[in-house]
Amino acid sequence: MKIKPSKSIAIISALALFLSIQTTASAATLNFSGYNWTLKSGHYAPGPNYWNNNEASIFIDTNNYLHLKVTKVNNIWNSLELYLQNSLGYGTYEFETDSRVDLMDKNLVLGLFLYQDDTHELDIEMSNWKTPGDPNLHYSVQPYNITPDKNTHNTYLTLEDKPSTYKIDWRPDGITYSTWQNGNQINSWTYTGSDNFAPGGETVHMNLWMIDGTPPSDGMDKEVVIKKFTFTPYAAPAPAEISTVTSSTSTTTPLDTSTTITPTTTTDTTTTPTSTTSIDTTTTPTTKTTTSSHSNKLKDFLARFKNSLSELRIKIKKNKSSKN
Repeated sequence: MKIKPSKSIAIISALALFLSIQTTASAATLNFSGYNWTLKSGHYAPGPNYWNNNEASIFIDTNNYLHLKVTKVNNIWNSLELYLQNSLGYGTYEFETDSRVDLMDKNLVLGLFLYQDDTHELDIEMSNWKTPGDPNLHYSVQPYNITPDKNTHNTYLTLEDKPSTYKIDWRPDGITYSTWQNGNQINSWTYTGSDNFAPGGETVHMNLWMIDGTPPSDGMDKEVVIKKFTFTPYAAPAPAEISTVTSSTSTTTPLDTSTTITPTTTTDTTTTPTSTTSIDTTTTPTTKTTTSSHSNKLKDFLARFKNSLSELRIKIKKNKSSKN
């Protein structure tokens, strides 16, 4: 069957549109460090910026590192952002970079953060906010502008040409931010104020964006490489154990120490003298006990019993002596 040129063009156009939609859909998510991330696209704040989700701007390399690149696409400068769909909750969030994020272009911001809304947000940001020489590392708990002296910590960051790690340790009683390189902690800040919030609606975000939508100051593409992201859930401390000393005493029958010792002597001058002694040493059987009081009673009883036997022997000897 022959196909008219007009129909061929229509079919090809429809196929191209379909492939374009599929490509866009497939680029909407990205797997990095074992998590599926959604890629932001459109024209939104902050900035505002055009957010690009194509592979020229955001991709994973052969080392499984994440690349974020502010670049011009179709004559429009674009920023990048990716985020998780679900809350991870309290725990330690670690972002390891393989770029000199202390040397960010003055018009750019690298954000590593947890976001629920504008008043429930935990931020680590690298930027001097268009003012070279100003602090370039910022730890914040939103809303930072209500009590900026308490909700924000601004400091200077100077790195070596090696990977660096940024942590948010989020717990019910506070948030600790820290920066690490070569296994050493460079700086940290702990927040224990009232703007800490319960997890559930927040998600992890990473972005590289232009302040006020202003392109890089030298007009060149700018890139940040993230080596990995890791999350360690918060483990609530176990309740303190109460040390209890329990006396283990078995049930026993009280020891009977009232042993009757009754010496009886019968003498008949017409018969051979006979000495009959009745000694009642019957005691109520006892079970093993761990208490010292029962042990002492037993020792006392045995001593008195031994003395009684000695006295009895003496009396018997005297009685025999008197007969002779």
